[in-house]
Amino acid sequence: MQDWELLTKLTNDLNASEQHELPDALETILSERILAALSSDQRDEIDDAIDKLEQFYLARLAAAPASAGQAARGNGDPASAEVASFSLGQIGFAHAVLAFAASRRADARFERVVLDRKFESYIRLLLDRELSGRELADEVGKDPAEVSRKLKLLRQIGAVEHRRNGNKVINFLTPAARAVAREKNMGPKRFGEREFSERKVAAIASARDQLEPHLQQLPNFAPETPDERRVVGGW
Repeated sequence: MQDWELLTKLTNDLNASEQHELPDALETILSERILAALSSDQRDEIDDAIDKLEQFYLARLAAAPASAGQAARGNGDPASAEVASFSLGQIGFAHAVLAFAASRRADARFERVVLDRKFESYIRLLLDRELSGRELADEVGKDPAEVSRKLKLLRQIGAVEHRRNGNKVINFLTPAARAVAREKNMGPKRFGEREFSERKVAAIASARDQLEPHLQQLPNFAPETPDERRVVGGW
């Protein structure tokens, strides 16, 4: 459970000093704890946050100058500096919450998405190459629309960027995504370790079926009997 007692301590400290200025880091701390409470599956954590924030708000409201209190209650002159300051404060805190949420989401999701098996082939193909969406679709054997959706998500988290080359949109990994892939030893796609799509496997099978029966079997150069070994080895 998040420690919301810091608000009680802060209230006591402010009352004792008869000051109204809040610490510079308070918005960041509250943003972090509000988001942690909202992401918890424990209702008591949210209830505790609501209770402590309400107590802190009412305590500061009671200690605030009359004009500031009126602005907070919505009773102030709309053209007054107090009302403008209160509105700016609300906007500033909303921004702080969203900015913190964005930074946390990027940090928490970035490596997980880059290493997700659904995107592994994309990351490995783009590790040392720049490919269009169509080229990626051909490589992974997926529908271009599906590839486009996955590329959009990779762009949203900052793993992939793109540039235009004529009519083509060329995709490439960002330095951060490349660093994660290298750290996890993903390596680029190389000949011999590429994953064949079902379409490619089917094409190979179809071509093999058109061969003469004796050519459809893989050659075996290892002799199986002593006589065969003598022929092959010359003894």
